[in-house]
Amino acid sequence: MFPTDPRAGAVPLRTAALATTVLMLVTIAHRPIPSPLPSPVPDVATSASIEPARQPRSTSDVPTAALAVHSGAVRSGRSLAKIVLAPDPDGIRRAPVPILLYHHVTADVPATSALRETTVSPAALELHLTALARGGWTVVALDAVVDALALGTPLPPKAVVLTFDDGWRDQFDIALPILERHGVTATFFLTTEPVEAGWIGSLDWDHVTALVERGMTIGAHTRTHRDLIGLSDAALADELTASADVIAARTGTRPRLLAYPYGNFDDRVRAAAAAAGYAAAVTANPDGYAAGAALLALPRIAVRGGCDTAAAFEGCVGAWLGEAEGWWEAVAPGRGSR
Repeated sequence: MFPTDPRAGAVPLRTAALATTVLMLVTIAHRPIPSPLPSPVPDVATSASIEPARQPRSTSDVPTAALAVHSGAVRSGRSLAKIVLAPDPDGIRRAPVPILLYHHVTADVPATSALRETTVSPAALELHLTALARGGWTVVALDAVVDALALGTPLPPKAVVLTFDDGWRDQFDIALPILERHGVTATFFLTTEPVEAGWIGSLDWDHVTALVERGMTIGAHTRTHRDLIGLSDAALADELTASADVIAARTGTRPRLLAYPYGNFDDRVRAAAAAAGYAAAVTANPDGYAAGAALLALPRIAVRGGCDTAAAFEGCVGAWLGEAEGWWEAVAPGRGSR
């Protein structure tokens, strides 16, 4: 989704691209879930505190890998061991960490079908966060996942990440207080031209600064939200570097996280993102595992409009959460189950 440019008579930009985005979101929401990659099991003793809800699909497919256990705590105060992901035989750390994608959070009725696909109500967001907490999920920063995959820093079992795209004002006014009420963090990916120009409905830099001060992470979503595939080398570099430059100038920290507009990228775009200094990038493809060898192509699950009940939320994201839950149960028996 992309803001409306007030200089163009309030006509939505990139109508065709919005239609493509909606089609993409609907398509990926119904894409079949792949079989999980082989899951490591720890060589440390762990005890199950509750009965496992599910088991890995085939224990014969689970190789042994050394995992270190670190003490930690979750927000509820329960004692929780964190896991260091050991590299697989190819030297790659990987884990099924669900990264959830949100756009608008507002009680207003969306004016178009495109907006309806990417808008959740405040009550729905509250429900989602409550459901995740009750399911034993721990919300972590995307930076923490990147470091766990790249450097081997410890990660809590059943880690989940929240992200918000585009830089809409309702993300600050409505989503942020809900996040704070639940004591969780999120990454906000900004398209910087609307913020710079002061477009109606967009965040401004005071909002962005406040997000940082209140414990949120700022990532880049390019300068103008153009599809990066097919751009000239100069235009591609501009989209990737100009957005990072202005975020660095305004916040004092250069973003190391990128969200590809519309989730679209290819090998050339991924190489350009690396050259621009990004450590990791998220897509709009929900399938596959987050892996240290593919940090610039991390999978992400779009939370669609209409996921406003517990059953609907389960329908939106439950398949991916279930795959991750089974993997964690293999890694840390008793701590991956609900």
